[in-house]
Amino acid sequence: SKAKWNNKNLTVYGILNYWHVNSLIEDGMDSTVSPKEMFSIETGYGWKAIHGLEISGLWKHSSTTPFLSDGIGDYLKTQIEISKFLFSDNMELKADFIFEGLINREPTFGFDPALVRPFEHDWDAYTLPDYWTAHLDINAKVSSVIITYRIRNLFRAQENMIKQIYPDLPEEWIWPRNNAYFLPMGQLVSFGIEWEFED
Repeated sequence: SKAKWNNKNLTVYGILNYWHVNSLIEDGMDSTVSPKEMFSIETGYGWKAIHGLEISGLWKHSSTTPFLSDGIGDYLKTQIEISKFLFSDNMELKADFIFEGLINREPTFGFDPALVRPFEHDWDAYTLPDYWTAHLDINAKVSSVIITYRIRNLFRAQENMIKQIYPDLPEEWIWPRNNAYFLPMGQLVSFGIEWEFED
């Protein structure tokens, strides 16, 4: 179920989800776990402020039901977007800053890419801690050309600068791990040009 409220430049919403699953396969054999339930609650907002500034955020709480969930108990996200027209409105410049937190995670969560399903493990070296991360997108549009610059995981990309502000920056924020099977996430910096034209 979903509820939504609008008032001029402010939007607030809430979502409640519930799942009931039967005959859930627990491992590669024939054993099953049945039944299982999972629920999630999500609430968020969007605010269109002045001068092209938009701020939005959400909080999602989910049950960390084994073999069903993604192991994330609480997911928080804040996004700040600002857009400006420059050079007599011939260029649109847009910047997005995204701040995310994965909190109350199930430390023994894993996802098997071969069997395509979650599993639980007891590998102490691969437990999943909570972490925060940040991303930055910058887009410049001139006529039909869009120039894009993206940074994923700012804490790794700008580690030295951020540590001057926050010397106790946790290692799991710099090298977050999302799955016991995969290596920790590093950084991604990309630059692209998109050009639309007609013959």
